[in-house]
Amino acid sequence: MIKRRYIFKAPHAHLLIPKVATSTTSAILQNDLNWGTSPDVAHLNDPAWIKEAYPHLEPCDDWSFSSLVRHPLDRWVSGMAQKYAGAACGRDLSDENKLRVEALYDDERLGWYVRHPVHDEHTERQSDHLSEVIPEVVLFKMENIDELWVHLGIEPKEVHLHRTSGYQEEVAVHLRESIYRVPEYAEALSKFYRRDLVLYKIAYKPFHDCN
Repeated sequence: MIKRRYIFKAPHAHLLIPKVATSTTSAILQNDLNWGTSPDVAHLNDPAWIKEAYPHLEPCDDWSFSSLVRHPLDRWVSGMAQKYAGAACGRDLSDENKLRVEALYDDERLGWYVRHPVHDEHTERQSDHLSEVIPEVVLFKMENIDELWVHLGIEPKEVHLHRTSGYQEEVAVHLRESIYRVPEYAEALSKFYRRDLVLYKIAYKPFHDCN
């Protein structure tokens, strides 16, 4: 069951996808600018709900949807590292997660994780999160997040960076190297996330590249 979260202020509704700059986007739109949040399009299209939940916001009958997307293999690596090494303070992992991280460092055992790639919301397909709003949604690559701010007509006063633990990043770096070192792993993940790859490729390029 896909759990969605939109951040909205008429006429814009931005769909958050886990592991795609959600902390940064939430901090700016929700915390700094006081936009509302909704779990689905049905709530966005219910003026009574908006009036009750967010009296300071106006309803809208023609939402402009946007979302950030990330290269799916990079997102999978980051999601796996967060799932099994993200709770670590240094290397203080649970016994179960220690075993899982050990498996991620073993090319042969890593194959099981590649064949079973979805472990939580951070490794679900981005295309499944976007299914409510395709084809209306305007997509931006995560690395071009500044273009999203232009699209939304805002100028963030400060950049909110979500920093991962050193150990989590260490695991992510190793995992990224491993899936590209074993060609069939990168191929299998690309096949599973093929719809995400298409969405990533068609996402808006930086405006200066379109001139």
